[in-house]
Amino acid sequence: MYKKILLPYDGSPHSERALQEVVKMVPEWKQDVRITLMHVVPSPPVSVYQLYLKTDINVDGIIERQGEEVLEKAAALLQEKGILYDLDVKVGDPAHEICLQSKMDNYDLIVMGSRGMGYIKELMLGSVSHKVLQHTHCPVLIVK
Repeated sequence: MYKKILLPYDGSPHSERALQEVVKMVPEWKQDVRITLMHVVPSPPVSVYQLYLKTDINVDGIIERQGEEVLEKAAALLQEKGILYDLDVKVGDPAHEICLQSKMDNYDLIVMGSRGMGYIKELMLGSVSHKVLQHTHCPVLIVK
């Protein structure tokens, strides 16, 4: 039985299907499982930080709020189903951050969509799900 599940979520149809799969998996043991909904915002270019350097605008705060907004819909569904969850917003390379988080917090399973919001980037750099599959320590369920 999986007790700690990491669910990278970006609001794409594939991540939505991964969320639905977790909701189907969990009911039998929902008292014993905790889901972490994770959204990774790709690092903005340095020029964005330089632009706001001389102002009082907190770029990291804006990024974190945007990430939390992406997770709100998924969090509402888990709450409705009575599933325990945490929210986690990171900034960086999505595959790297997902693998790092899964190892640091010793997750039992990662459930993620097969494709996210960045289709063009995926074609050029390789899929996040593929990278996670290659570099993580725990089982990964890829949902189409």
